[in-house]
Amino acid sequence: SQTPAWTTLINQGSGIWQAVATTDEIPLGGVKRFVTDAVVGFVRHTSEGYLALSGACTHMGCLLNWNVGARTYDCPCHGGRFTENGMSAPSSAVEYNPLPSIQTKVEDGKVWVYVVSAPPSDTLPTPDSTGGYPTR
Repeated sequence: SQTPAWTTLINQGSGIWQAVATTDEIPLGGVKRFVTDAVVGFVRHTSEGYLALSGACTHMGCLLNWNVGARTYDCPCHGGRFTENGMSAPSSAVEYNPLPSIQTKVEDGKVWVYVVSAPPSDTLPTPDSTGGYPTR
């Protein structure tokens, strides 16, 4: 069970570290879904440590569900399925690109993930009375 090396979700220097679980919450072999302001993902406790993957399907971005029995990440939209390592599963309806990995670290009994920092909601454009967005 190797760490996927193909794509890292956030490039070094462009994100922030965010705690998403305590080490006690995820026993060896366990998987926990996490949500930050900008990213949904899964942290998995393996014999190599804690590994994290994006929780969005690489097909059209639908949010994946952890299937405990099959140990796969399943997409509710088009039948996509990924192995616990993030590769397209043999039982997937279609072979999709692997899930991007997310850097992790353990500090102070917590599992941290390296994710993008979402802008404060007050800086996002607000639709006008017609439902459109003002041009600057």
